[in-house]
Amino acid sequence: MNKDKKAIELAQKLRNKGENVNVFYGKPSKALEYANSYEIKKVIFVGAREIKRKSFKIKFMKTGKEKVLKI
Repeated sequence: MNKDKKAIELAQKLRNKGENVNVFYGKPSKALEYANSYEIKKVIFVGAREIKRKSFKIKFMKTGKEKVLKI
């Protein structure tokens, strides 16, 4: 539940900065399928490890490259 709460908080922070954000619950592979089907450009994974480190991976769907976002 804590992961879900943190994901929603992160989504709201990004929305406040003008980003268009969807939250998807489930397996990462399903989230990536969803992102590809809707041509979503970036995906951020929120898990227990990312929350603890306050560091999230952003995956750029077109290139497959990743970048770290620290909050």
